[in-house]
Amino acid sequence: MNRSAFWLLIPFLAGCSDLPTVDQYFTFNIVRSIDFPLSNTIAIGKDTSLMAFGTIDTVKDYQQNGTATYLLRSSKITRIQLVPSDPSFNLRNLSNARLLIGPDTVGDSIYVNSQGEFLINTAGRDVTTLVRDTSYTTTLEFSLRNPIVNPVTLTTYMTFVNTALPQ
Repeated sequence: MNRSAFWLLIPFLAGCSDLPTVDQYFTFNIVRSIDFPLSNTIAIGKDTSLMAFGTIDTVKDYQQNGTATYLLRSSKITRIQLVPSDPSFNLRNLSNARLLIGPDTVGDSIYVNSQGEFLINTAGRDVTTLVRDTSYTTTLEFSLRNPIVNPVTLTTYMTFVNTALPQ
């Protein structure tokens, strides 16, 4: 090897050790469900808000994924599915539906995908600060097109995509 080439390489090799380490972020999904009871006394065509508490099991949701609440960097809801407890309940009866976590709208407007699942369009909002606690407030807002004959429970399945640092 040429001596001058060797001396030119030394500053580059020495400089590599001074580079900052790269954060080892990783992504994992959590699916959470929340039940909203729909009474047969809900007025037709009127805006209705139902509140329920969602929960986070920090051991199951974070520790099993090798992280902790304080290491969470982002949490976004990428999928919201609505499933009635009574299969005869027609979800097309809901109009103007939207879902909130705390004060933030995380999804609005119902649509049916090619598999026949009723979904709510997600807003892509980062809800990290709202789900760092073990519980969070969730609100389903909607109006009815037709009366509900029998009370039904509407389960909302939410897929959270989390980015975190390892523990």
